[in-house]
Amino acid sequence: MSSVERVIGASEVKRREKQVRELERMLGNKTMENGIRREALD
Repeated sequence: MSSVERVIGASEVKRREKQVRELERMLGNKTMENGIRREALD
C-alpha cells in the first residue's frame, strides 16, 4: 500500500455511497428541471 492510499472503514464507505446516491438524485432533478425550462422556451 502506498503512502497515498489508506483504509476506509465499512461505515465510511456506506456513508459515502449514500452521499453519492443523494448527489445523483439531485443531479437528475436539476437535469429534469432544465429540460422542462428548455421546452418552455421553445
